[in-house]
Amino acid sequence: MDDARKRIAEVMRHDRGRILAALVRNLRDVDLAEEALSEAVESAVCDWSRNGPPDRPRAWLIQVARRKAIDRIRRHGRFADRLPELEILARADQEAANGDPPEIPDERLALIFACCHPALSAKSRIALTLRTVCRLPTEDIARFFLDTEATMAQRLSRAKAKLRKAGVGFEVPGAEMWHERLDSVLTVIYLVYNKCYSAPDPTDPRSADLCNEAMYLSKLVFGMLPEDDEARGLLALLQLIDSRRAARFEPDGTAVPLESQDAGLWDHDGMAAGFELLAGLRPPQENGFYALQARIQAEHMRYGPGGTRWGAVLAIYDLMWARMPTPVVACNRAVPLAKVAGVPEALDEIESLAEELADYPPYHAVRANLLAEAGQVGPAREAYDRAIRLSISAADVQFLTARRDRLSG
Repeated sequence: MDDARKRIAEVMRHDRGRILAALVRNLRDVDLAEEALSEAVESAVCDWSRNGPPDRPRAWLIQVARRKAIDRIRRHGRFADRLPELEILARADQEAANGDPPEIPDERLALIFACCHPALSAKSRIALTLRTVCRLPTEDIARFFLDTEATMAQRLSRAKAKLRKAGVGFEVPGAEMWHERLDSVLTVIYLVYNKCYSAPDPTDPRSADLCNEAMYLSKLVFGMLPEDDEARGLLALLQLIDSRRAARFEPDGTAVPLESQDAGLWDHDGMAAGFELLAGLRPPQENGFYALQARIQAEHMRYGPGGTRWGAVLAIYDLMWARMPTPVVACNRAVPLAKVAGVPEALDEIESLAEELADYPPYHAVRANLLAEAGQVGPAREAYDRAIRLSISAADVQFLTARRDRLSG
């Protein structure tokens, strides 16, 4: 049974999104699809332990989940309301029974576009997609939006109900409607990639899976919209960040800041791909968030660790601030501001964000570093302590603890 459980876990780890997307496309109900898939996994534990894993385990899970969904609908006596779905499921099940199960299409992107439906607010679209397609915990999604877990759980519940009531078809919309959903789709991919960097153990293979998944989806979107600057910018951003993956940690797991990384460990083919994508962008003044973020990464990497042109980085953040005057952008902008205008001015900027970013670990880390540079050792220690308490990544905790412990006085 242990071997069967390991195989099921492996399939779900790599292909849960594909399987769920195929089910939701038929069922048009995220909750029902998740419940049916959960029951199919339970059945797999017994069946695969007794008979061994099937040749095509993903297709097996889809077929069994379809039957579980049919049983659920029939048990609840919802024939009139769900007759179209029953007919689709029964037909799909019959086709699979009469021949080899079909190859499973990669429909994750379809489900992402469907969850990013304009009937929902931008925040709800992104949150629902991260929970449903990407399977991120509600707690993590709440952290992205600086919300409480309870508030985010309520938002997710309302979003599912609204889509169900609207009868959303869970299909990729026509090309003429892609752009109205694109911002949310790109944000989902960006946050999935961020999650792999902020995981409790970023060296865990599951974190690498998230990074690879985000890269894959970004390439798909860029392939759909090669002329879109933001689709191009996001892919360039992820290519550049991902090219540093091997240099991000010490052997003991401690995070290594960019300026201290070994450039020999960077993936130079990945860097070249990122810079090539950047070359196709419009001028910075016409760029959006992801294209500007990619330009910032390029400035950090173009001349190697420690070669950042801070004036150029600050100018890009000024453009970003003009488009997105958010507390997080202001926090990030304080770093180049300190390099260009001096620590006192950057500290004034940071202190003004204290209430809005009270529970945001990077805010306290940036503030601690600025206070340390200003010679305010006591307040710097307190800020580091706050950042350490809020951080969920063991690598970040080790790094911040080392910084705090190096303070003198």
